[in-house]
Amino acid sequence: MIMLTFFMVVAGIGAVLGLAEPIGLVVREILEHLRIGKGD
Repeated sequence: MIMLTFFMVVAGIGAVLGLAEPIGLVVREILEHLRIGKGD
């Protein structure tokens, strides 16, 4: 049971790290569009 929980935590961390880069790129593009929209 403990090993299963540990595996779930490791898998969750791996998924978060794997998604961090594309999410960061999307957020950066959204911020750029908002900046352009405001005319700054």
